[in-house]
Amino acid sequence: MLDLHALADGTGSTSLIRPITIPSGDGQVVAGVPMLGTPGRAVLVAWGAIGLASANGPKEVALKSNDLNDPPNFSDWKPGGTSLAPYCSPHLMERLPYISAARGVYAAQKAAGLELTFTIDHYQPGDVRATGVIQGSRFPARRGLYSQAFGGALTAQAWGSVGLTPTYNLPAGRYAILGFTVSAITNVALIRFSHADFGVAKPGCMGVDKFVLSTTLGIIAGDELLSTCDLIQFVRLSEILGQPQCPVFSAGPNGTGLAIECLDNTADTPTVVLNLAYLGV
Repeated sequence: MLDLHALADGTGSTSLIRPITIPSGDGQVVAGVPMLGTPGRAVLVAWGAIGLASANGPKEVALKSNDLNDPPNFSDWKPGGTSLAPYCSPHLMERLPYISAARGVYAAQKAAGLELTFTIDHYQPGDVRATGVIQGSRFPARRGLYSQAFGGALTAQAWGSVGLTPTYNLPAGRYAILGFTVSAITNVALIRFSHADFGVAKPGCMGVDKFVLSTTLGIIAGDELLSTCDLIQFVRLSEILGQPQCPVFSAGPNGTGLAIECLDNTADTPTVVLNLAYLGV
């Protein structure tokens, strides 16, 4: 199962710096160290950086860790100062097992401003208390779309949360999250999900508001999950990583128990639409 966490910086820099502030509600204890820090249990599969807008988007982002094969040169990505995207190195796929060294995601912005960096780890079955994950399908036989608006504005650079509460309770059973789409955010944000069935893991990835085309045309290029995989992000991640990644949770007559969490550089009030596949009781 995937696990998304982030770090924040309130000022930013035009030179490479490493955000080290753990956002409120994030859950990580030590910046850059996965929740399951025992060597070999966490594998870093994606990382990136997010600025406030295109004017102060990252012009460079780097991953530094002694766990890398080539620590002196580290991993470095430079879209440059002409990039229109407020993010950099989105969902850049890795296969970096955690051994002993904290992961540092560094970013340099075109102009200093609020910024977030994120990491996505993968935990093997049995490492988290979970009902499981499935491969998923782009066209499941039994699925539904469920729209959920946050009850109020987010606090910038702090995780906000809203429970999935459909008008009527879902039929009791097990559900797989295939993916999502998000609106009413400023450019891009981080979206993740929590449930008692997921244990410590909080699967998620970046989301972009594609319904405001004037602000997203220059944003979605270069990231498959943003440009073509709305509502099936976890399905596509299963295909990319070669392992099932669609999180599975149980819902009952008293509610879903599923929380949608969002982290943004601005105080937006997002609406998230979930694509859920019904797996039966």
